[in-house]
Amino acid sequence: MRCIACGVRIRIWRRYPRRKVDSHFGVTPLAGCRICAQTIYNGVTRSLLEDAMSMICANCGAHSDAQDACESCGQSPLLRERYVLRQVLGEGASGTTYLARDTQAAVDVAIKELAFHRVDSFKAHELFEREAAVLCRLDHPGVPSFFDHFAAGEGKALRFYLVMEFIEGHSLEEELSQRQFDQEEVLAILEELGEVTGYLHSLSPPVIHRDIKPSNVMRRADGSLVLIDFGSVRDALEPEDAGSTIAGTIGYMAPEQLRGLATPASDVYALATCALHLLTRKPPVELLDAQNQLRWEGLTKQSAALTHLLEHMLSGDPSARPGDGHALVRTVQRARQAPRPQPKASPVEHRERRQGRKVVLFAVLGVVLMVLGMALSGWLLMSGTPDPPSDAFAPPKLDFEPVPTPIEANRPFERRPPDIGHIEVPTLERDDASHEGTGAPRR
Repeated sequence: MRCIACGVRIRIWRRYPRRKVDSHFGVTPLAGCRICAQTIYNGVTRSLLEDAMSMICANCGAHSDAQDACESCGQSPLLRERYVLRQVLGEGASGTTYLARDTQAAVDVAIKELAFHRVDSFKAHELFEREAAVLCRLDHPGVPSFFDHFAAGEGKALRFYLVMEFIEGHSLEEELSQRQFDQEEVLAILEELGEVTGYLHSLSPPVIHRDIKPSNVMRRADGSLVLIDFGSVRDALEPEDAGSTIAGTIGYMAPEQLRGLATPASDVYALATCALHLLTRKPPVELLDAQNQLRWEGLTKQSAALTHLLEHMLSGDPSARPGDGHALVRTVQRARQAPRPQPKASPVEHRERRQGRKVVLFAVLGVVLMVLGMALSGWLLMSGTPDPPSDAFAPPKLDFEPVPTPIEANRPFERRPPDIGHIEVPTLERDDASHEGTGAPRR
């Protein structure tokens, strides 16, 4: 469960018993949010209940705390004894838009009021009635639902009212003040709004909005888009010679719309100007040159496909643009399938990429040289080169006696008998006379 006041997942910091009733509001509080400290009263917060208690009187416009009679004028502050005006959503030269509560249906609604004494001409009343006539036959998620249309008061107090669905969310203009849109988001917005305008253009007779701009596009809480403010709407019931009324916003209007002529291609032109506003964060009126041509080159980065799409939608000739919203959707889908542009690198990124390429080049070169060395070694081993002679590395023969080592020199002298195995001993023959007189035997 999420808190209806702050939108985060609700954290209960206290619970109230069912028997306890708030003495000021007369209802039972359920719980409290830990984040925003709002007290929850069966689906609404304390601040909403305070707004409901301090309503706007539908007769005199004063704030009143009583639901039975206004403290200023003494009459009932409810509009048509049904709608409670809570706060002002917007105010123009001839009318006001309120956030109201339908006490019978128990839903929030948006009520558009046109005060007769503030109207300069009957043309404003004609546009108001035309808006009601068009909205009552529309049925699309991208268009506010129509609930009621009536008049109240008499004489100078005469007012006309248009009751429609209250779109809870924020406009693209409010969203643009907080962040910037990229190319993919703009293409998605063009495709979704192309579906909405395609539905309007496919009606019989076709419905032309004539005032498409970021402030007239609301984004719901689920992210879907809704096209609002049909005060400048026109259908094909009017004859062509009656198209002398200029309705719209300067900068978003197509060239033929400035001449009082509007076609479905005029809404396509307005969608292109909205895309430029989201991409450049500049209103289209600031992009006009001396010849009233839109110039946005160099203010944003987009692909060639998106540039071609915008140039196609901004063509001065209505027949050269996509004919209606459905044709625009098909064109946008082809543009979304095109490759996205590669962002240009900064000087620092360019230098880092160049150094990285050098490192990779040297690494590849080192690997190649190592592979070539290994291949050359293998080829030499397998090529059958004759082995060198076995005595090529034999030590040289010495012609002199080796000098005894210090260890051998310190050894004690050992007398060894001579080797007589190779000595020839001569045989001695004795004289017989010399042996006479001796007792030795004669050999």
